[in-house]
Amino acid sequence: MPDITIAFDGRTIRGDFVLTATDLQTGDDLQTSIIVSLFTEPGWWANAYERDAWGCRLLELRRAKHTRETLLRARDYCRQALAWLIEDRVADAVDVATEWQNDRLAVGINVTQASRVSQYSFVWDEDGATPPRYVLNLALPNLLSGGG
Repeated sequence: MPDITIAFDGRTIRGDFVLTATDLQTGDDLQTSIIVSLFTEPGWWANAYERDAWGCRLLELRRAKHTRETLLRARDYCRQALAWLIEDRVADAVDVATEWQNDRLAVGINVTQASRVSQYSFVWDEDGATPPRYVLNLALPNLLSGGG
Protein backbone atom coordinates (compact mmCIF):
# COMPACT_ATOMS: atom_id res chain seq x y z
CA MET A 1 0.00 0.00 0.00
CA PRO A 2 1.42 3.40 -0.92
CA ASP A 3 2.37 5.88 1.74
CA ILE A 4 0.91 9.35 2.19
CA THR A 5 2.71 11.72 -0.17
CA ILE A 6 4.94 14.30 1.47
CA ALA A 7 5.59 17.39 -0.62
CA PHE A 8 8.84 19.05 0.37
CA ASP A 9 8.97 22.85 0.12
CA GLY A 10 12.56 23.90 -0.48
CA ARG A 11 11.87 27.52 0.44
CA THR A 12 10.57 26.77 3.93
CA ILE A 13 12.45 23.48 4.43
CA ARG A 14 9.23 21.77 5.46
CA GLY A 15 7.41 18.72 4.31
CA ASP A 16 3.64 18.49 4.40
CA PHE A 17 0.97 16.03 3.39
CA VAL A 18 -0.68 16.57 0.01
CA LEU A 19 -4.46 16.82 -0.06
CA THR A 20 -6.66 15.85 -2.97
CA ALA A 21 -10.28 17.01 -3.24
CA THR A 22 -11.47 14.39 -0.76
CA ASP A 23 -8.49 12.63 0.81
CA LEU A 24 -4.77 12.52 1.43
CA GLN A 25 -2.78 11.83 -1.72
CA THR A 26 -0.81 8.60 -1.73
CA GLY A 27 2.44 8.12 -3.53
CA ASP A 28 5.92 6.64 -3.44
CA ASP A 29 6.50 5.27 0.07
CA LEU A 30 10.21 4.79 -0.64
CA GLN A 31 10.63 8.45 -1.60
CA THR A 32 8.78 9.50 1.55
CA SER A 33 11.08 7.32 3.66
CA ILE A 34 14.16 8.79 2.00
CA ILE A 35 12.94 12.36 2.53
CA VAL A 36 12.25 11.70 6.21
CA SER A 37 15.60 9.92 6.64
CA LEU A 38 17.69 12.64 5.02
CA PHE A 39 15.88 15.77 6.13
CA THR A 40 15.13 14.95 9.76
CA GLU A 41 17.81 16.19 12.11
CA PRO A 42 19.28 13.89 14.76
CA GLY A 43 17.75 14.75 18.09
CA TRP A 44 14.25 14.87 16.61
CA TRP A 45 11.78 14.51 19.51
CA ALA A 46 10.14 11.35 18.12
CA ASN A 47 13.46 9.49 18.34
CA ALA A 48 12.74 9.02 22.04
CA TYR A 49 10.01 6.57 21.01
CA GLU A 50 11.92 4.68 18.32
CA ARG A 51 14.24 1.67 18.56
CA ASP A 52 16.41 3.19 15.83
CA ALA A 53 16.89 6.95 15.79
CA TRP A 54 16.01 8.85 12.61
CA GLY A 55 18.02 11.69 11.27
CA CYS A 56 20.85 12.78 9.04
CA ARG A 57 23.84 14.86 9.99
CA LEU A 58 23.89 16.91 6.75
CA LEU A 59 23.15 20.14 8.60
CA GLU A 60 26.51 19.78 10.36
CA LEU A 61 28.02 20.68 6.99
CA ARG A 62 26.26 24.04 6.73
CA ARG A 63 29.43 26.05 7.13
CA ALA A 64 31.87 23.49 5.75
CA LYS A 65 34.15 24.44 2.89
CA HIS A 66 33.32 23.04 -0.51
CA THR A 67 36.05 20.42 -0.58
CA ARG A 68 36.35 16.77 -1.54
CA GLU A 69 36.45 15.92 2.18
CA THR A 70 33.09 17.63 2.69
CA LEU A 71 31.64 15.64 -0.22
CA LEU A 72 32.86 12.40 1.35
CA ARG A 73 31.39 13.36 4.74
CA ALA A 74 28.06 14.24 3.11
CA ARG A 75 28.04 10.89 1.31
CA ASP A 76 28.82 9.06 4.57
CA TYR A 77 26.09 10.96 6.47
CA CYS A 78 23.53 10.04 3.80
CA ARG A 79 24.65 6.40 3.85
CA GLN A 80 24.28 6.32 7.64
CA ALA A 81 20.80 7.85 7.46
CA LEU A 82 19.69 5.34 4.83
CA ALA A 83 21.37 2.24 6.29
CA TRP A 84 18.08 1.15 7.88
CA LEU A 85 16.70 0.44 4.40
CA ILE A 86 19.12 -2.48 4.10
CA GLU A 87 18.98 -3.49 7.78
CA ASP A 88 15.16 -3.70 7.68
CA ARG A 89 15.29 -5.47 4.27
CA VAL A 90 13.42 -2.72 2.47
CA ALA A 91 16.26 -2.60 -0.06
CA ASP A 92 18.98 -4.93 -1.27
CA ALA A 93 21.42 -2.06 -1.86
CA VAL A 94 21.61 1.71 -1.46
CA ASP A 95 24.20 3.64 -3.47
CA VAL A 96 24.91 7.28 -2.67
CA ALA A 97 27.00 9.74 -4.66
CA THR A 98 27.73 13.40 -4.01
CA GLU A 99 29.15 16.24 -6.07
CA TRP A 100 29.31 20.02 -6.10
CA GLN A 101 27.03 21.70 -8.63
CA ASN A 102 27.54 25.46 -8.74
CA ASP A 103 28.38 25.59 -5.01
CA ARG A 104 25.43 23.37 -4.14
CA LEU A 105 25.67 19.89 -2.70
CA ALA A 106 24.02 17.38 -5.03
CA VAL A 107 23.14 13.94 -3.70
CA GLY A 108 22.18 11.06 -5.98
CA ILE A 109 20.67 7.89 -4.53
CA ASN A 110 20.00 4.54 -6.19
CA VAL A 111 17.91 2.07 -4.19
CA THR A 112 17.87 -1.52 -5.44
CA GLN A 113 14.88 -3.69 -4.54
CA ALA A 114 14.68 -7.16 -6.10
CA SER A 115 16.68 -6.10 -9.19
CA ARG A 116 14.60 -2.92 -9.64
CA VAL A 117 16.51 0.34 -9.20
CA SER A 118 14.78 3.55 -8.07
CA GLN A 119 16.68 6.81 -8.50
CA TYR A 120 16.32 9.90 -6.33
CA SER A 121 18.25 13.15 -6.38
CA PHE A 122 18.44 16.12 -4.07
CA VAL A 123 20.32 19.41 -4.14
CA TRP A 124 21.22 21.21 -0.95
CA ASP A 125 21.34 24.93 -1.71
CA GLU A 126 23.07 26.97 0.99
CA ASP A 127 23.36 30.68 0.21
CA GLY A 128 24.53 31.73 3.67
CA ALA A 129 21.65 34.12 4.31
CA THR A 130 18.88 31.58 4.67
CA PRO A 131 18.68 27.99 5.86
CA PRO A 132 19.57 25.35 3.26
CA ARG A 133 16.97 24.60 0.64
CA TYR A 134 16.50 21.08 -0.62
CA VAL A 135 15.39 20.75 -4.21
CA LEU A 136 13.98 17.36 -5.11
CA ASN A 137 14.16 15.38 -8.35
CA LEU A 138 16.61 17.53 -10.25
CA ALA A 139 18.36 15.90 -13.16
CA LEU A 140 21.76 14.76 -11.97
CA PRO A 141 23.15 13.07 -15.07
CA ASN A 142 25.80 10.43 -14.40
CA LEU A 143 26.10 11.33 -10.73
CA LEU A 144 26.08 7.72 -9.61
CA SER A 145 28.14 6.41 -12.49
CA GLY A 146 31.12 8.65 -11.90
CA GLY A 147 30.52 10.86 -8.87
CA GLY A 148 31.85 10.76 -5.33
